[in-house]
Amino acid sequence: RDLRATHKVGIQALLDKYSTTVIVPDVLWQYQTEACKTINDTGATVQVKEVSSDEYEAGVVIMQVPEAGETISRANGVIQLLVSTGPEQKKMPQLADSSYADAVKTLNAMGITSITVERAVSGEKTVDSVISSVPGEGELVDRDSQVTLTISGGETAVPNLAGLTFEEAEKLIAENNLTLNYSLNYLDTE
Repeated sequence: RDLRATHKVGIQALLDKYSTTVIVPDVLWQYQTEACKTINDTGATVQVKEVSSDEYEAGVVIMQVPEAGETISRANGVIQLLVSTGPEQKKMPQLADSSYADAVKTLNAMGITSITVERAVSGEKTVDSVISSVPGEGELVDRDSQVTLTISGGETAVPNLAGLTFEEAEKLIAENNLTLNYSLNYLDTE
């Protein structure tokens, strides 16, 4: 057994325990929980301030004061952390009854660019007006949110396809600017 190594470790433990100063650890880019534990283990106090950030994911330390390597008092030394809450969240605006173009402009102004459109037949809404949105009005969204807009295609009369061959029905559907859902269910009539 190496007594010099044991002695050296024991002296370091005593110095750490009774030292009146702390060297600030580097906790940048760590998650808040891990960073706070590291700082608390030194005996210093942690203060956390949260800020939204489009660049950094939620929970990550993006700034610390004082910087790593500086010496502070163990008794009343404070290390301040700036922690990202992720992109700023905003309430989804009311888009129902607005035009598709206006809805897209509104979403783009919020930084939202991932927009899916679903068309629906509606005799109550004008063509190209928003029927609904997901997420709905008042729900929290950020620039990374996926938004689905249901847009009115206006009223459409479905032609009578009874008695037509598949090809004839397909042609009539296309002539009426409709789309055919190719999932067919066959019924056994015997």
